[in-house]
Amino acid sequence: MKKENKNILYTLIVVVSLVFQSCTERIDFKLDTTYTRCVIYGSITTDTTAHKIRITKSADYFSNRPPEAISGAVVTITDGTTTFPLTESPTELGNYYTAPDVYGEVGKTYTLNVSNVDLLNDGNLTSYTASSEIKPVSNIDSIDTRYNSDYKLWMVKAWAQDPVETKDFYMFITKINGVLYADSLANLIVTEDKYYNGSYTNGITCYAFTEKDTIKLGYDVTLDICGITEDYFHFVTEAQTLINPQNPLFSGPPANARTNISNNAFGYFAAYSISSCTRKVTRR
Repeated sequence: MKKENKNILYTLIVVVSLVFQSCTERIDFKLDTTYTRCVIYGSITTDTTAHKIRITKSADYFSNRPPEAISGAVVTITDGTTTFPLTESPTELGNYYTAPDVYGEVGKTYTLNVSNVDLLNDGNLTSYTASSEIKPVSNIDSIDTRYNSDYKLWMVKAWAQDPVETKDFYMFITKINGVLYADSLANLIVTEDKYYNGSYTNGITCYAFTEKDTIKLGYDVTLDICGITEDYFHFVTEAQTLINPQNPLFSGPPANARTNISNNAFGYFAAYSISSCTRKVTRR
């Protein structure tokens, strides 16, 4: 067990013991800080757009400040033949973007290269790499939006053919009137084709909105079905396990989510294909 995890677990046990003893004396606990790591997260897809890579420093678990951005890095993405340079945003430091006409191709493996990173501000520069292949995805035939009055939520359903004789992994992304609904790891929906491999989905529910007024009549709802790698599927599920509360409270500390970034960094560089379909909401 890592030292910092032992410290956190020990502190929680002591705090609960003090509560049951009705102790009113104030006691301050000092937790150790962990060493700084580079955190890299981003993707390239088959969509023609400005693809984003976010680079920051890791932060302590109890830190109440956002992670510190890493500025001034040299960032490129290459398919082995063509190299796409990324430019740092002047207003959002740590965010690096390709040109808006860049797109990935199915079957190609893309490599992210990040260099000129002064992680500890000591003049020592570090480099990082990661690679990911773009898997294919079937075209969506159609989608539909339906309100479920029993569960009081909107459902987005899709009709598409899952490929035969291959094990496929998917991620679902939604947009409302062209605006991305949620892009945080906690809100990503990923799945495998375990229960419908090689079959027609026939209206499978891909996304659900719990807010009643999220979708209204006349709104345009877009569903993106993304063909992702198995490794990225496991990264997302592992990251969501870390984000969500642990049950029971005193279960063992979870392991870090996997990463495909080299040189002891955290995060993930993903490459995936996208199939999109848009439908106007005409009924509740």
